[in-house]
Amino acid sequence: MYSWQCHVCACSNKATSVRCEHCGFPGQATGKEITDARQKYHGTTPSSAVPKDNSLRSLQVLFAPLPLWRKSIAMTALFVATSAGLVAKASLSIESVLLAFAVLLVAMLVFGLAMSSTIEPQQ
Repeated sequence: MYSWQCHVCACSNKATSVRCEHCGFPGQATGKEITDARQKYHGTTPSSAVPKDNSLRSLQVLFAPLPLWRKSIAMTALFVATSAGLVAKASLSIESVLLAFAVLLVAMLVFGLAMSSTIEPQQ
């Protein structure tokens, strides 16, 4: 037999203990019981009550003030930058990595220019 660590308070317990010697939580429990006990012990809110980051909403807010042509350029540049990053990660030669990073930098520059509120098209 071996000593075990409590799922709730993380204290070490003797191998013969059925319950935690510090907080009294049982050594065997379901995942839901462990989560509920941790929340009660640490005074945290359930994860369902914590607001989640809505990335799509963030993009909508970011792109809302832009005209359609700038949105198109920005989204294309973002896609190209993401693709170049993935290519750089998967590349086997240094030349491929350098080329992918060059494309990534150019795409991010284009993205920055498209998102800039100070740059307007010349007429």
